[in-house]
Amino acid sequence: MDMDNDIRELTCEQAEDELSGYLDGVLDPPLRRAVEAHLATCDRCQAILADFRRDDGMLRALPFIEPPPGMRDRFFDSPRMIELNRARSRQRSFVTPLSAALVAAAMLVVALGGALLFRQGVFGSQQANIPGGITAIGNIGSGVAPLTAGPRLIYARGGALWSVPESGSPLAQQLSSAGMQVAGWSVSPNGRVVFYIDARSGDLHTVRSDRLNDTVVGTVTGGKAPLSGFWRTPAGMAIAGGLAWSPDNTRVAYLAQSGTGVALHEMNATGAADVVARAADGSVIGQPLWSADSLYIAYTLTKGGAQSIWVYSVPTSQSLVVASHSDASNGAAVASQLTWLPGNAPAITWATTDKGAVTGIFRSDVSKSDSAVHLTPAGATYTTADVSMSGGWLLANGSELSMIAPGQKAPQTIATLARPVALLRWSPSGETAAIISGDTLLTLTPGHPLVSVASRVAAGGPVAWSPDSAAIAWQSGDAVLSAQIHQGRATGVHSIALQTAALALSWAADGQTLAVRSVAGLLLMSADGAHVRASDSHLANSGLFAWSLAG
Repeated sequence: MDMDNDIRELTCEQAEDELSGYLDGVLDPPLRRAVEAHLATCDRCQAILADFRRDDGMLRALPFIEPPPGMRDRFFDSPRMIELNRARSRQRSFVTPLSAALVAAAMLVVALGGALLFRQGVFGSQQANIPGGITAIGNIGSGVAPLTAGPRLIYARGGALWSVPESGSPLAQQLSSAGMQVAGWSVSPNGRVVFYIDARSGDLHTVRSDRLNDTVVGTVTGGKAPLSGFWRTPAGMAIAGGLAWSPDNTRVAYLAQSGTGVALHEMNATGAADVVARAADGSVIGQPLWSADSLYIAYTLTKGGAQSIWVYSVPTSQSLVVASHSDASNGAAVASQLTWLPGNAPAITWATTDKGAVTGIFRSDVSKSDSAVHLTPAGATYTTADVSMSGGWLLANGSELSMIAPGQKAPQTIATLARPVALLRWSPSGETAAIISGDTLLTLTPGHPLVSVASRVAAGGPVAWSPDSAAIAWQSGDAVLSAQIHQGRATGVHSIALQTAALALSWAADGQTLAVRSVAGLLLMSADGAHVRASDSHLANSGLFAWSLAG
């Protein structure tokens, strides 16, 4: 008999059911060959098999723990086990007594921490109380397997957080615990930890980027489930978008209900030492932003329709108003792009917007109360603006391009382009800016002429710089393109993906992979376009991307 022709084809579901027996070496030879043939062509099942192997290794590494006296009786006499035996008896015409081997196996599972039993819910709740009021969710003996180590992309879909590795299998795995409905989330600067809010309970969670140690560390709604529609209110939206990590990865600022308002809290990264930085009964605090030295938190405060800008000092636990009005000349304008300026003297800058138009650019010295300086002419408006990490602003009013360099007190016109400017985007280094004028992509390096990079660029499409500012990606026609940027000039233009309408782009930290959210779902692409992996065809058309580092 031809052995190759004797191998039957398995579906993913059929193969997955046999992976445990495959690892244990107990499958009949024909079935084993069928599983091996399926694994040879299925990345998804290969990833599941790798997870099984890692779980087995973790179990083997656990020390043997002698069960305490009476454990056997408590286990087999538990209500859940009695119900399982009753169900078994209803399915069979007779009840087979448990063999000695089954008893020994069951006790061994208990001694190893009950991972499989927790998975099936034999022991009921997967929560465990931790000293200090912190609650662990599904991480103590729960059987939760860690995600594979390395860079991973995190995104929200269907109310849950999902994680997919930068390389290897494109299979997305759920990061947030089962049953959670995520309202807001934030990844630490080093990519190791994620804070997220459960919309149903208002609980604040922390979880490692490998999905271990999911822990409740606080509440943003006073310990009560939020009312229907809460997350669409100004307070709910401020809280959902108010998770902010300090640059040194040691502390987290978050917003929570306080009386009839929203207060500012800050705690350390483990969830301890929670401090109410600013109570705000009757007011809504928003946009918390840490300074580069992790010593200050800038934030907005809105009360009665008027918005002001404040700064909280972590060392002194004091707040100072730096602008009584975000824009004193336009009471309807609100602050956007709140940014800390570099330098020894702490200072902040921000733009204000009203009905989609930029109404002004401001700067304030943090050491002085109410010290805001209006950097743009009173009454002047702009179609778009962006600020660099050095504090320089680019402004566009139609086709006119102007700039406010760090230290300047007024904008200077630098160019008039052929078509209106639709987008301005500074590189992370702050040395070069991308500009879309009409359907043309240009780059600007201050002190040098504008450089044309590409035409047929989608005016409303996304543009993304790599973290090292060495590459840029954009939508052109029905393709996603990228190019290397050196001294403002583009080289090595690549077509990364064809027939892809990108809605959002995000580079991995190493600049080797580009995540693309498109109408077709989530795609992961190599920078040269040689490899494209479809990861999630059910991804919604909106939402955040963030790269993490598991393991």
